[in-house]
Amino acid sequence: MWKWLMPKSTNFFEYFEKHIALVIEASEVLLSMTRSGKEFQEKAQKIKLEHKADEITRQCVRDLHTTFITPFQRNDILRLISGMDDIIDFAEETSQIIITYRVSALTSEAGQLADILLQATKELGAVIGQLKNLKKVEAMKKSLNAIHRWESEADIIYLQALGRLFDENNDPCLIIKWKDIYQSMENAIDTCQSVSNIIEGVILESS
Repeated sequence: MWKWLMPKSTNFFEYFEKHIALVIEASEVLLSMTRSGKEFQEKAQKIKLEHKADEITRQCVRDLHTTFITPFQRNDILRLISGMDDIIDFAEETSQIIITYRVSALTSEAGQLADILLQATKELGAVIGQLKNLKKVEAMKKSLNAIHRWESEADIIYLQALGRLFDENNDPCLIIKWKDIYQSMENAIDTCQSVSNIIEGVILESS
């Protein structure tokens, strides 16, 4: 009984690092799908990492409710782990849309968006790796700024892709298909931006 009265400390950074590793892995598989032009079903199976990610998130949230001391605000911890979970969800959603719509080849814009997603998640990984000590704040800010730039570039590519889609196609089914793929990729990249904003707030509050 007395153990519930004792202060408890949890290494939340370990949860963050395990989770972002899965996020990067999912992004890598999605990019490989856009480059291969085949074997989509097999690659889509490899991207099914949400169960591992969900388990990490559940453990993190469970410990959040029972931990007396946290490295920063509880709400920020919850938002951070949940945001990373959303990135994986969108990456998997994109792969499943590709399979469901029976896409035989992906466009150059899809490849560009997938590449941006991978670059953004790698930058997140670099930041999260330094989050536990906050000794390399300038390097962290550099990565955060890079994520902002990637997100802005993705916005441009997304709009250009939609414009070309409507200009070059009269088939409404084809338009819907590609619009869904582009939107799902854009959502994943936007979520990277949201997670970076959370981390930026943590850095500011800790400085």
